[in-house]
Amino acid sequence: MVIITYIVFIQRISYIVYTLILISVIISSTYFYSNRDTFKEETIDYFTISDYKYNNDTISYIGEYENYRFYVYMENEALLPIGTMCNGDFEVVKPNIERNFIKRNQALSMKISNVVGSIYVKDDRSNCSETKKTVKMKINNLKYKYTEKVLKISNYPYTGDILMLSIGNKMMLDSQFFSALQKLGIYHLYVISGTHVAYITMVLIFLFTRFRLPIEYVKALVVICLLIFLMINIFSPSVLRAVLMAVLLIITSYFNKKPYLAIISLTAIIQFVIHPYIIFHAGFQLSYVTTFTIILSRHFFNDRQPFIQMIIVTVICEVCTIVLILFHFNEVSISGIVMNLIFGPIFSFVIFPSVFIFNMSLFTYLPECFDYLLHLIFSTNTSLILYLGNVIEHRLPIKNISSIFIVILAIISYFHIRTVLTKSLKKIIRMTLIFIVFLLLSSFNFKDDIKFVMVDVGQGDAFLIIDEKYNQTILVDTGGKFYRNDYEIRLAEKTILPYLKENGIRKIDLLVISHMDNDHMGEATYISSKLPIKNVYINPRDEKLTEGYLKQFSESNILYSTEVSELKFKRITLKNVNTIIHTNNSNDQSIVLDVNLFDYHILMLGDLSVEYEEEILKNVNKIDIVKIGHHGSNTSTGVDLVEREFNLALISSGVNNSYGHPHKEVTDLLTKYNKEIVSTKESGMVEITFKKNGYCTKHKLRKIENRCYK
Repeated sequence: MVIITYIVFIQRISYIVYTLILISVIISSTYFYSNRDTFKEETIDYFTISDYKYNNDTISYIGEYENYRFYVYMENEALLPIGTMCNGDFEVVKPNIERNFIKRNQALSMKISNVVGSIYVKDDRSNCSETKKTVKMKINNLKYKYTEKVLKISNYPYTGDILMLSIGNKMMLDSQFFSALQKLGIYHLYVISGTHVAYITMVLIFLFTRFRLPIEYVKALVVICLLIFLMINIFSPSVLRAVLMAVLLIITSYFNKKPYLAIISLTAIIQFVIHPYIIFHAGFQLSYVTTFTIILSRHFFNDRQPFIQMIIVTVICEVCTIVLILFHFNEVSISGIVMNLIFGPIFSFVIFPSVFIFNMSLFTYLPECFDYLLHLIFSTNTSLILYLGNVIEHRLPIKNISSIFIVILAIISYFHIRTVLTKSLKKIIRMTLIFIVFLLLSSFNFKDDIKFVMVDVGQGDAFLIIDEKYNQTILVDTGGKFYRNDYEIRLAEKTILPYLKENGIRKIDLLVISHMDNDHMGEATYISSKLPIKNVYINPRDEKLTEGYLKQFSESNILYSTEVSELKFKRITLKNVNTIIHTNNSNDQSIVLDVNLFDYHILMLGDLSVEYEEEILKNVNKIDIVKIGHHGSNTSTGVDLVEREFNLALISSGVNNSYGHPHKEVTDLLTKYNKEIVSTKESGMVEITFKKNGYCTKHKLRKIENRCYK
């Protein structure tokens, strides 16, 4: 609105028009604040399979009930055909509210996908039978048959690339490859989007003009080719959006009309009216920001050579999307422009044509020599992407930026784009420096605090200790896997990793594994594959510890609790006070930490049982906060502990967990001794910020419980 106000002022647009714009924005915004929960039922009596959902080597379903869509998961591996109707009593699992201080929001993600919930079906399929397919089902079935045909036509793994680039199906590509694409800033080249349409259009115009054809013929041929491309990718909304824009723009040019912005705006408004939550999709936002910017700046590069145009467009796209990338992904590309200039031509002149020719061969004949050539092309491309993705650091993590700085950076980006188009090198450098200064100011840490964070990982333990002054991070336990289905997102990807990224943390200085139960160490090796971990602190006497497990931390320094009892950092000290207990029970072998922050002491009891608490307490002088043992089980937390003076009792347990944690006996005992109970079950993630003169708690779900202690 600030930018629109500025444009209205300099363009002297009528204030009536501006007022109408403002009113329309306010009215449309109320849609998202009305808390519209359009699906109220807890169960449904039938659903019809309308499409497949492709997930990393597995396929689940999209089910429909009346006009509502659901994700449907079935235990049986046999695939039901599209158009199958299943009758029964099916519980609808609504999307969970986010329980951690991170931007990921399952409810919003499902709304963006136009899905209202999930259904988990047992193996009983006696009530499922095929029905007549609708037109949409027939189209989706064609997509599945296309997928089957692609996978069968060749034994080489490049068919996974073909599926991704043709219909956006990434089930055959691994996460390491996608991670490399994101690092290089070329993810948009592999995801079916307007980028494909832009590059293809540019190449087609370049090729057709080489034949000295009249411009009217060139435009007609480009429209035909784009429509063919759309038919190949008919299942992609982003391609439909981009091709529709391009075709309409080309058609209007025949009439010497240039309503470019009107056409682009119209496509956005239509999508918004059909599905309002689409405006929250990062791809939607990036697509329209880049499209508007390129259209507005086209007269600066229309007369340039195609390669120069590509460079200019790449630079403009990088500049105009910086704020959105920061907001959605918390990172800044260091090499994005260079990588796009390298891979842009490769995709335009090699990869995209290969995909097009393959699709033509798919329905005719694929010679063995061409099959092998495609294998060489895609394997070389994959190897290059993986190599470049790992050889240097391409992305700089940036912690969450406040709303005020987001607005400021958006305004600076707007003027930065205007400056780029002036082609004045001095002005461009000046605006770039201004942007960098404000970016540094927005991400600079002025705090001198230490955070102690109880992460909500469901039924498990995961605690972060973050020294914001010295940029040191300690992770105590990681939570378990606890997937409801094997192909769902890893627990660490939904909790610990995004939290660290949004706080600008790029490494873990120490990982403490209290003991080898899955709900405490289940995600440790996965996290080590995503972030460098300097040191791992572990009990070598744990009965469940294996040598093979330790080998997975080959790049970390292994510290054994039997050899090192105290770990000192700049302002953090961790002391293992469980050095005297020898037992074969893994829970009682837990590393028990006395954590010292600003002279405050946090006692972390792992899963220690009550019979050993008395022995442990002999080694502890002062306690301010206790991480209650074993998630509040009645096997822990005895009278000896609660008689000690401390304020907070932290309990990490899952909502509706099958163990009934925390047990009533424990909570009653804590309440009897006037201990304040703080649990993830009730509060979600809890941040405790320590200062020299006190500490404050911040609850994700129960803000009314936020308070400070002197």
